[in-house]
Amino acid sequence: MKPKRIFICFQKCIVAAIFLFAASRHPYLVQAEKDTNNNDNNLSYYMIAVSGGLQDGYPDRRNLDYIEKNDQGQTVETVKAILLGKVFVRGYKAYLDVMESDWRQYVPPSPPGSNIKVQPLINPDVFPTGCYEHANEYYVYLVDSRQLILTLMGEPRFLSISPDTGLVELRHSSPLMQEIARAEILKGGFTNENEVVLPLVTSVWFQSRAHFPSPIVKVVDGAEVTNFPDSLAIWANAKDSDRLDYIAAHQECLGSGKEKCDIKDHPSYQRYWEAITKAIRNGERTREEWSNDTNQRPLWECKRYVRFGASKGTARLNYPFTKQEFQDLMNSFGSGQDADVKYEVDFDKATITMKSISDSKVEL
Repeated sequence: MKPKRIFICFQKCIVAAIFLFAASRHPYLVQAEKDTNNNDNNLSYYMIAVSGGLQDGYPDRRNLDYIEKNDQGQTVETVKAILLGKVFVRGYKAYLDVMESDWRQYVPPSPPGSNIKVQPLINPDVFPTGCYEHANEYYVYLVDSRQLILTLMGEPRFLSISPDTGLVELRHSSPLMQEIARAEILKGGFTNENEVVLPLVTSVWFQSRAHFPSPIVKVVDGAEVTNFPDSLAIWANAKDSDRLDYIAAHQECLGSGKEKCDIKDHPSYQRYWEAITKAIRNGERTREEWSNDTNQRPLWECKRYVRFGASKGTARLNYPFTKQEFQDLMNSFGSGQDADVKYEVDFDKATITMKSISDSKVEL
């Protein structure tokens, strides 16, 4: 064999070896394998923080689940995302995106006299303002690594995933997320015990003709806080309890074994989305009153600025977990004398159950 051909062969072998090594280090580059006993412990999961239509009860929630279909279009595998809790991210401000009519996901009103009800899309865009007085509550899901990169592919406009821009303030986050973060801080020997970073859905463009400031739901430690479900309910004069009711009713139907379970059949669903639809159409009609056509991102005047980006002492929760690793993490909480609760993960049902000493269970 000529030296040139030997060199080219050597190059190809090196490139292939590098790719295989990279794939082994990054599970989302290759499809997870299952052994002959159908043991799927080799599946890996990432945490991602979302705010908007990817949350429970909204049409794009399905984008968080990994679904594999065969050539006939039949579903052969489903891996559901698991809700872990809420996190508080300071320096972020949310706007509701009231889309203009010439955009991809705009849904026009039903024709006059039509009995067909259409559901327009509403989604928030959350921007990093850098202001201490702004904060947004994100919802964190555990997502199959194969789905992570696809999460935003069919999502509304102007969104990205940022790995370590906003810092999660643990003291204002939900208890389970505090437990997860502090366990990882301890394991990694990080010095920052108050904050972590993880992948956040972050907006990249301000559309002045469409972005309406999300209503403030509360003030926490000097920050005006937005939260998609609660802010949307205030803006639309809807009840978020209706959303929670139709989610619960749908889950109950699915658990009953009925052949057909349509989330849209529940009266609470109809009430909730009628209010949302009315608010969106009103926002479209009054667009000239609350928007402008500069298409420039607002210059937020901050009273005080926050830090973005992780320091060397801040944990970055942007790595994969196998099922066993995540369950081991949950088992590590309160492992000392003060242990009073345990968390049980059901990956098939996508639930986490808190079990106390008294053996009572509360589904999170």
